[in-house]
This record gives sequence, C-alpha cells and structure tokens, in this order.
Amino acid sequence: MENNSQFRVLPHHGYSTENYRKTVMLRIKFSVVLILIFSVFSLWQNLESDLILAISLFLVPLFGFGVVGFCKSIDALEVMLFYLKSIALLVLIIVPLFIENQSSDFQIRVAMIYALLYFAYISDFLYINKMRFFGFAAIGCLGAFFLPVELTTRIVLVLALIFITLLAFDTVKLRQQNMQLIDELQQSSEETIYKLSHFDSLTGFPNRTMFAELGEIYTKEPEWKQKRLAVLAIGLDGFKAINESFGHSTGDLVLQQVSTRIKQIAARHQNIVSRFGGDHFTVAIMNYPDKETVERLAQKLLATLAEPIELEDEQVILTCSVGIAFKVEPSDDFILLAREAETAMNEAKIQGRNRYLLFQQNLLSLSQARLRIENSLRRAINEQKGFYLEYQPKINIQTEQICGVEALVRWQDKELGSLSPADFIPIAEHTGLIVPLGYWIFEQALIDLKTLQLKGIDLHSMSINLSARQFEEPSLLDHLLALLHRTGVKAEKIDLELTESAVMRSPQEAIQTLSRFQQERMTVSIDDFGIAYSSLSYLKSLPASRLKIDQSFIRELEDGNDDYAITASIIEMGHNLGLKVLAEGVETQAQCALLKKIGCDEIQGFYYSRPLPLEKLIEFIQQHNDGLNQ
Repeated sequence: MENNSQFRVLPHHGYSTENYRKTVMLRIKFSVVLILIFSVFSLWQNLESDLILAISLFLVPLFGFGVVGFCKSIDALEVMLFYLKSIALLVLIIVPLFIENQSSDFQIRVAMIYALLYFAYISDFLYINKMRFFGFAAIGCLGAFFLPVELTTRIVLVLALIFITLLAFDTVKLRQQNMQLIDELQQSSEETIYKLSHFDSLTGFPNRTMFAELGEIYTKEPEWKQKRLAVLAIGLDGFKAINESFGHSTGDLVLQQVSTRIKQIAARHQNIVSRFGGDHFTVAIMNYPDKETVERLAQKLLATLAEPIELEDEQVILTCSVGIAFKVEPSDDFILLAREAETAMNEAKIQGRNRYLLFQQNLLSLSQARLRIENSLRRAINEQKGFYLEYQPKINIQTEQICGVEALVRWQDKELGSLSPADFIPIAEHTGLIVPLGYWIFEQALIDLKTLQLKGIDLHSMSINLSARQFEEPSLLDHLLALLHRTGVKAEKIDLELTESAVMRSPQEAIQTLSRFQQERMTVSIDDFGIAYSSLSYLKSLPASRLKIDQSFIRELEDGNDDYAITASIIEMGHNLGLKVLAEGVETQAQCALLKKIGCDEIQGFYYSRPLPLEKLIEFIQQHNDGLNQ
C-alpha cells in the first residue's frame, strides 16, 4: 500500500505481479466479450452507426492486449489500465462526431454506454490512488459536454455522472474507514494474541515464552558477558491441596496474593519476575552486588510467603521452596539458569520444603538418581511388589506394657536393592505416588493387625502414618472405611499419625477432616511435634488424642540443656489439653528415666526395640509379655 495515498485499497494486495497480470488480462477479455455482444446486437438490428462505434471500441482492448506484456510491475499495469479506460471514454466522445445522420435513439444509446463505462471504470478507481480517481472523474464529466447528443440528454448525463462520482467518493471514504477499522482490529488482535502468548493472564507477569525472549534481548547486549545474573525458581508447597479443597477460583485468589508478595519483594530495576505456570514463579536478578544479597532475598521470600493468607472464611498457610542458580560462564543464559534453578527447587522440595537451595553440578546426577528411583517406585507401586512393613512397639512408660505399634514401610527393589525410607518417601511425596503407596500400607497394616488378633495378640492400637499429600485427598476417609470393612478390623484400633506441619497448612480444613476421623472412632496423633510453626489456638481445637515429641528433642535430653525444658513444657501442655504424650527416638535407659520423671506417657525407640517384621514382632510381644508376668 502506498504511504502517500489517502485511500489506496488495492484488490491485488498480496498478489504477485504475474498473478495481477492474469487478472488484468481477464478484465480485458471480459471487455472484448461485451463489445462482441454489442456488435452482434448492432448487426441484428441493422444499426450501422452502433456497429461503427462497437468496432472503434474494440480497438481499445486489442491495444491493451498488445501493451500488457510490456508492464513489468503492478504499478505499471495500473497506469496502463488508467490510460485504456480514459481512451475508451475518448473513443465514445470522438467517434460519434464523425457519424452523420445520428438518430435520437443512437444518441441515447451512446449516452447510456458512456454512463455505464464511466460507472464501471470509476468503480475500479475506488482501489487506485486519489489523484487518478479525480483525474478520471474530470475526464469523464468534462467529456460528456463533447458528446454529440441533444442538450437535454447531455444535462441528464452530466448530472448522472456527478451523482455517480459523489457516490463513488463516499464509497471510497467508507472503504477507507473500514480498512482503518480492520487495521485497528487486526492490530488490537495482534496485541491481544501477543499479550496472551507472552503474559500470564492471572498475575500479569511475563510467562515462560516472554522470559526466554527477554533473555535473548539481554544476552545480545555488548556488555552482557560482564553482567552478573542469578535466577530464582519459586515453587509453592502443597498448592494442589488448595485447588482440591477450596476450588480453582480460590486457588486463583491465592496465586494473585502470592504474586503480589513476590512482586513487592523481587520486582526491582532490571529484575524480571515471571510465572512459568501453575504454582511456579521465576525471578531473574541482574547486576546483583554479591551472592549474599540474593540469598537474603530468597530468605525474605520464604518468610513472606509463609505468612497466613486471609480468604473470606479461611486462613491458609502456604510455604514455598526456592532454587537459586548463578551465572558462572559468560555463555550461561536465562533458560539454562532457569533449568538449573528448577532442579535446585525440586531438590529443596524433596529435602523437606520451605527452604532454599543453591544449584550445584552434583544436583544433576542426584536428580538423575532420583528420576531412576521414581521410575522404579512407580513400577513397584503398579505391580505392588517389593514393599513390606515393619513394626516398632510403643511402650507405656509407667507399666512398661506394649500399648501399640507403628507401621513403617520398607522397600526392596530388584534393581536398586534395599532403599531407606529417607530415599524414596520424599520422592513419593513430591510426585504424588505417596497416595497409592499409602493405601497399600494401610491395607497391609490392617491385614497384619488381623493376623495378630487371630494369634491372640490384642494390641491397643496400630499407628499408621498419613502424609500431607494423603491427608489432602478428598476420598481418603471413604477409602479407609472401605478397607476397614473389608478386613473386619474395628476403627478404634487405628491411630493415624499426621505431622504438625501437615495440619498447619490449612488448620480449619484439618480440624474438619480430623473431626470426621474422630466420628468414625479412629484416633489421631500429631507427629514430630515441636519442630514446626504451630498456633495454640488451633492446636487446642484439634480433635487429636496424642502428641509425639520429635526425637531431635530427645537426643540430647540427658545434657540438661534447653531440650529438657522444651520436652517438659510440651508434656505439660499436652496434658493440660487432655492429650497423651509419646516421646520417639528413645535409645538409652537415662532418657527413659528422665521422661518418666517429667510425666511422659509413652515412649518409642531402639531402647526397647527396633522396627521388626511381623514374625519377629510376634516373638517380641510374646517374650515381653512373658517377662512382665514373671
């Protein structure tokens, strides 16, 4: 389109010169057909004057056939058409001047043909530039004064041509406005498409695509190799539970609040905050002063995102895991660092969440090893092979009687060998495989408990661990009740162990879920108590039966340091709330004596027994009971 044209709207827009030449040839051929029809009509009616006019007009397209091949561009073809159309009107003006004895009907036919040609040609000029449009209009209207027709016919013809010209001009303006509107809509659509493809619609942050494009822009700068760059990958912990418990609309509100907090902390000059998708955010930090500054930023993110998020009728506590990758080589780009930061973030999640981790090359091999474990774990769960349970007795510290056992899963893989729970449980948690694995553990524990009962061993309770991921499953209780019904084990024999941090993710939701367990007569123990953030206002409302003091407080209990005071305080608080208190990780007689002194109810640890397979557990219980009876 010509930039100096006010309303140039070419029909050949997007055509090649050769294709447009074919279009011009088609128009000329159509003109020949019309002239032949006019000639046949003249012969049929014996109209000699009309036949002379038709033959004269026939010379115009013949001339066009001759010159069209010399036009090497679309502009040249347009100019050629302009002159051909002007010549056609001139033929209509000049030829009748040399015809004698013109009848009135002939003059009227000449005027009609002139008007028709003018209309057809001026319509074509709707698509040509403004100068040619008015140039052709001037030729046409002035030419009407020279036609050999009566005055009345000439006046009517000139008025008709003026009307046609005004109509064509209005049509030109209308088409111009339409084209402008189309251009604006197209531009708006392109902007919308660009925004949707490059920015996250929920948070307004650049997305992964935009992050990569911005990275390319920065890496092309001359001083790029001298610039410092760090990339932080931020992943929310347990966000899936928010969507499942409250719905995606609430999840979106949580993400918006999270993005606002991230923006307030990390959005600085030249920093790029982006949302890579789901609950994953990325921050690129350019020209940071030192690595300690970046680590302090990560710590601030952890602290800020861990603050409660207020919803309409709920308070949600989320944590995040952060991976950090620093530019080491001049060739390190945004995408490479983003992948490395994500690797570190995933490792932070596996190591316990709510922490940051710096990327190191050994994480790649560790990540590969974890992937191998994950693949084997998935296969083992599908085949239900390689897993078995061991049971660690729990002892009443006052009577020394066995008051229950805790079921602990073990895995012997045919390729990887024997794996510690510390190696595969975090991976199962991270991937969600803990859900089907947890159902297998629950079912096998019930089967083994039934076996113990058939052998005359009536335990007070069987403790089974629930992960945070399992606890968030909406169908958890229904599944557990179905297994209880299938095995014939009474619900009051089951004690579900849940970590303090899992409960505090969404306290009010946890209270509702635990209340349903209590209604079914199952008991609940709060595991690893004392190492996570707790709110006493929620703790006193939890329908739990027991607190399990984390073994980290028991390990140095004999040294008389703060651990002793903390343990005593937890026991006193638990009793004041009407809860039993169990200390885990008890390994010495001195630890046992101190716990008995400060009023602990139950203990569990190597001092009495390691975890045992079912056959060994039966022997241990029988020998222990025999020893008490002597």
